[in-house]
Amino acid sequence: IRADTIEFIEPFAFMLQGQILSSLGEKELAIESYEKALRRMRQFGMFEGERAALSNMGDTYLQAGQYEKAIATLTLALRVKVPGDSRETNPGRLVRLADVYLASGHATKSLELMDQALPLFQENEKRDKATALEILGRVYLSLNDPEKALPALKSAFDENLKIGESAELTRLTLDLARA
Repeated sequence: IRADTIEFIEPFAFMLQGQILSSLGEKELAIESYEKALRRMRQFGMFEGERAALSNMGDTYLQAGQYEKAIATLTLALRVKVPGDSRETNPGRLVRLADVYLASGHATKSLELMDQALPLFQENEKRDKATALEILGRVYLSLNDPEKALPALKSAFDENLKIGESAELTRLTLDLARA
């Protein structure tokens, strides 16, 4: 294998290492691996990889309960522009960021992001939209507004039922009962 091929593969190896370490609970080591991957992705101009490394880092910070770092990192991921990407903003990334804001106790900011994300979903993104509707319902529950939570959670339930996501239905049933 040529040296330049190994150099090109290296950031992906760091990404995989980070995923493995994160799943083993080694959050700090996972972050270090993602940071190495991020540096290499930037060096090679791999914008999708840069966005993925930042997203993985943000998710790892979230799992570690480091909400501010998760928000900062996921915000950076949202700002990475990928040449040829037809959409200005990916609604799934907005939803992920909204979920972090909700987890960190910032329901109002979460609601702002959800309002931006929901109109951006395309017809073929039913599973992602169902997840977004569920999070929107939880945002409204957090804001003590069951009248708005109920339709969002019901829509999420119906969407998951249509696409056969039975694992999501139990959690949604509990959320609906809370509403």
